[in-house]
Amino acid sequence: KSPQKKAPANEAPNPTIKDPNDPATEPQIKAIHALFTKLGVKDDFEKHARASRIAGIPEPEVVTSLTILTKGQASKVIESLTKEGTEK
Repeated sequence: KSPQKKAPANEAPNPTIKDPNDPATEPQIKAIHALFTKLGVKDDFEKHARASRIAGIPEPEVVTSLTILTKGQASKVIESLTKEGTEK
C-alpha cells in the first residue's frame, strides 16, 4: 500500500489568477500594448523596460518580448499601467 500523497498547497501570489506562472495570454499582451499606446509609450525597449520593472524583474534584466511574461506578471503590469492611466 502506498500512502496517499497530498498535493502541495501552493500559495498563488494573486489568488484571482488561475495558473499565474503560465505564459501571459494573448488578450493580456494586447491589453499591455493598448495601455502603453494610451500612455504615449511607443518605443519597444521602453515598453519592455517598464514592463520588466513592474513585473519585478531585477535590473538590468529586461524582457525581450512581452510574450515571455507570465500571467501573474502581465496582470501586475496591466494593473499598474491602468492605474497610471487614470492618474493622468
